[in-house]
Amino acid sequence: MNTHPKHTPTPWHVGMKPGPMVYGPQGEQVVSLNVMLDITEVSANAKHITHCVNNHEALVDALIQAQQSLVYLAPESFDDAEHKAAWEEKLAKIAQVIAQAEGK
Repeated sequence: MNTHPKHTPTPWHVGMKPGPMVYGPQGEQVVSLNVMLDITEVSANAKHITHCVNNHEALVDALIQAQQSLVYLAPESFDDAEHKAAWEEKLAKIAQVIAQAEGK
Protein backbone atom coordinates (compact mmCIF):
# COMPACT_ATOMS: atom_id res chain seq x y z
CA MET A 1 0.00 0.00 0.00
CA ASN A 2 1.17 3.43 -0.89
CA THR A 3 1.00 5.75 2.10
CA HIS A 4 1.92 8.76 -0.05
CA PRO A 5 -0.58 9.02 -2.90
CA LYS A 6 0.59 10.61 -6.14
CA HIS A 7 -2.82 12.18 -6.74
CA THR A 8 -4.01 15.57 -5.52
CA PRO A 9 -4.51 15.47 -1.75
CA THR A 10 -8.01 15.03 -0.36
CA PRO A 11 -10.62 16.13 0.41
CA TRP A 12 -12.04 16.54 -3.07
CA HIS A 13 -15.38 18.18 -3.71
CA VAL A 14 -17.77 18.77 -6.60
CA GLY A 15 -18.23 22.28 -7.89
CA MET A 16 -20.67 23.53 -10.50
CA LYS A 17 -18.74 26.48 -11.95
CA PRO A 18 -18.31 26.49 -14.90
CA GLY A 19 -19.98 23.07 -14.82
CA PRO A 20 -19.73 19.85 -12.83
CA MET A 21 -16.05 19.44 -12.01
CA VAL A 22 -14.04 17.86 -9.25
CA TYR A 23 -11.86 20.23 -7.23
CA GLY A 24 -9.09 19.63 -4.72
CA PRO A 25 -8.71 21.14 -1.24
CA GLN A 26 -7.20 24.37 -2.55
CA GLY A 27 -9.91 24.83 -5.18
CA GLU A 28 -7.73 23.43 -7.95
CA GLN A 29 -9.51 21.61 -10.78
CA VAL A 30 -8.71 17.92 -10.47
CA VAL A 31 -11.09 16.31 -12.97
CA SER A 32 -12.94 17.78 -15.91
CA LEU A 33 -15.99 15.80 -16.95
CA ASN A 34 -17.67 15.24 -20.30
CA VAL A 35 -20.41 17.84 -20.45
CA MET A 36 -21.88 16.19 -23.54
CA LEU A 37 -23.71 13.83 -21.18
CA ASP A 38 -26.88 14.70 -19.33
CA ILE A 39 -26.08 17.16 -16.50
CA THR A 40 -27.57 14.77 -13.94
CA GLU A 41 -25.28 11.97 -15.10
CA VAL A 42 -22.23 14.23 -15.14
CA SER A 43 -22.99 15.45 -11.61
CA ALA A 44 -23.46 11.86 -10.39
CA ASN A 45 -20.14 10.86 -12.00
CA ALA A 46 -18.38 13.77 -10.30
CA LYS A 47 -19.83 12.81 -6.92
CA HIS A 48 -18.83 9.18 -7.42
CA ILE A 49 -15.23 10.12 -8.29
CA THR A 50 -15.03 12.42 -5.28
CA HIS A 51 -16.40 9.85 -2.84
CA CYS A 52 -14.07 7.13 -4.13
CA VAL A 53 -10.96 9.23 -3.65
CA ASN A 54 -12.05 10.62 -0.29
CA ASN A 55 -12.91 7.12 0.99
CA HIS A 56 -9.58 5.66 -0.15
CA GLU A 57 -7.74 7.13 2.81
CA ALA A 58 -10.33 5.84 5.28
CA LEU A 59 -10.21 2.37 3.72
CA VAL A 60 -6.41 2.26 3.97
CA ASP A 61 -6.60 3.27 7.65
CA ALA A 62 -9.31 0.67 8.35
CA LEU A 63 -7.30 -2.08 6.64
CA ILE A 64 -4.19 -1.26 8.65
CA GLN A 65 -6.20 -1.30 11.88
CA ALA A 66 -7.86 -4.62 10.99
CA GLN A 67 -4.53 -6.21 10.06
CA GLN A 68 -3.01 -5.07 13.35
CA SER A 69 -6.02 -6.41 15.23
CA LEU A 70 -5.53 -9.85 13.67
CA VAL A 71 -1.95 -9.86 14.86
CA TYR A 72 -2.89 -8.93 18.44
CA LEU A 73 -6.05 -10.99 18.85
CA ALA A 74 -5.70 -14.11 20.90
CA PRO A 75 -6.14 -17.31 18.89
CA GLU A 76 -9.18 -18.17 20.99
CA SER A 77 -10.90 -15.06 19.60
CA PHE A 78 -11.63 -17.09 16.47
CA ASP A 79 -13.92 -20.07 16.36
CA ASP A 80 -11.31 -22.02 14.45
CA ALA A 81 -8.44 -21.67 11.98
CA GLU A 82 -10.92 -21.43 9.08
CA HIS A 83 -12.58 -18.43 10.71
CA LYS A 84 -9.24 -16.60 11.00
CA ALA A 85 -8.30 -17.61 7.46
CA ALA A 86 -11.58 -16.20 6.19
CA TRP A 87 -10.79 -12.84 7.82
CA GLU A 88 -7.29 -12.88 6.38
CA GLU A 89 -8.73 -13.59 2.92
CA LYS A 90 -11.19 -10.69 3.21
CA LEU A 91 -8.41 -8.34 4.26
CA ALA A 92 -6.26 -9.53 1.37
CA LYS A 93 -9.09 -8.68 -1.04
CA ILE A 94 -9.37 -5.20 0.46
CA ALA A 95 -5.61 -4.76 0.09
CA GLN A 96 -5.90 -5.83 -3.57
CA VAL A 97 -8.64 -3.25 -4.21
CA ILE A 98 -6.49 -0.53 -2.61
CA ALA A 99 -3.48 -1.58 -4.69
CA GLN A 100 -5.57 -1.38 -7.88
CA ALA A 101 -6.80 2.09 -6.91
CA GLU A 102 -3.16 3.10 -6.45
CA GLY A 103 -2.29 1.83 -9.92
CA LYS A 104 -0.37 -1.25 -8.85
